[in-house]
Amino acid sequence: MTDAYHKIKKGRPKWDKTIYIWGAVSIAIVAAILIPICLAWSHMYRFHGFLQNLAVSCDMEDGEYAVCYVDGKSAPITHEKLGKLMELLTDGGCGKKENRLPKSDACRIDFPNGSVLEFWRGEVKDSNTKEMIPSLYVCYTDAGGDRYSYLTHVISVKDLRGILPSAADDWIRRNLPEQ
Repeated sequence: MTDAYHKIKKGRPKWDKTIYIWGAVSIAIVAAILIPICLAWSHMYRFHGFLQNLAVSCDMEDGEYAVCYVDGKSAPITHEKLGKLMELLTDGGCGKKENRLPKSDACRIDFPNGSVLEFWRGEVKDSNTKEMIPSLYVCYTDAGGDRYSYLTHVISVKDLRGILPSAADDWIRRNLPEQ
């Protein structure tokens, strides 16, 4: 009996490495789920900051007004039209964050608090049809210097027709997509 006892190896049991493989796979799966969620949340958080700062700019005292500058012309924008513009931008969503903006002439709105909102015509390639879809570049610089710029395919220059003052009519016609 004593011989049988001595033949059993004593020492550390051999580690099974499957736990490490399952751990690595689990971490990869969690990262693949959480990273896009965190990026989307960050993008939406920034867009809500843009809307909140723009709303502060649109909230003006009596006698104050925003001015639209385009093609060397200027015209004031009523509070009602600014409300429609805010509604349009809110409904249009944030679109894609853009750091490179067009060099062409923009339609610019200056607010009394020093903030500026600019628009340019843009185009986005439809992933299904490969056709170019009319879109809009939107860039807002608040009074503190924070800049928010987006390219959205939900809004285009034609959506600005009833909102911008008549001084922008030529700019709108020039930037409408070819029919």
